[in-house]
Amino acid sequence: MAFLKKAPFFKSLEKEKKKDKEKDKDNISSSTATAESDISACVQAYEQNIGPIARAAFDDISRQLADLPADLICEAIGEAALNNKRSWNYVKAILKRCREQNILSVDAYRAEKENHAAAAAARAAPAARPQSKQAAVRERLKKRLEEMGGVQSDDPADNRIYVEATELVAEPLPGE
Repeated sequence: MAFLKKAPFFKSLEKEKKKDKEKDKDNISSSTATAESDISACVQAYEQNIGPIARAAFDDISRQLADLPADLICEAIGEAALNNKRSWNYVKAILKRCREQNILSVDAYRAEKENHAAAAAARAAPAARPQSKQAAVRERLKKRLEEMGGVQSDDPADNRIYVEATELVAEPLPGE
């Protein structure tokens, strides 16, 4: 076996193994640096928007970074601050909803937030409700009285409103 170690083929294999180990070290160090910068960005966002970070929140951020990008976590922290809910549990609830809805980027999160706001605005807008029968009769009575020459006089013998109202009540309303 000792003679194989001196063979040129074996030496080239050893050199390739050394290069692979160095590449792995570089990859590990670059991924570690990226992970550290992600954690650092999230911690900075947390401290700016919520307050001093507790160890449990720091550990949880580290776990969240395994599934979600750092910018999405920072966005959730900012959202919690905007809603005046300055707690890590609120941020975790936002991130849980993102995971459940398969929202894995800030752009997708913002689009979903816009859709949610538009739907809420549509629900809040008063819908055109059909008039009640009483309101419909009142409107039609006003129109007929205007056609007949104005409002009713003070004369007790003038029963135009009564006549018109009984005719309108007897007529079917549109849509009936």
